Amino acid sequence: MVVVDVGCMASVFSGYFFDQLKAKKINKILIVATGALMSPLSSQQGETIPGIAHAVAIENEV
Repeated sequence: MVVVDVGCMASVFSGYFFDQLKAKKINKILIVATGALMSPLSSQQGETIPGIAHAVAIENEV
């Protein structure tokens, strides 16, 4: 399992995992890009920092 932030998710997928899918070395992949909704005002007030994630599932046809 590889966990990456939103900024590099596309680079990691297109640079390595897409080739693995095309070569049929892997057939299923779940990519989860994570991030945080940062607000300087919220952290100064002692509030929690909410997180967010987007998941994309990709499968080869068998």
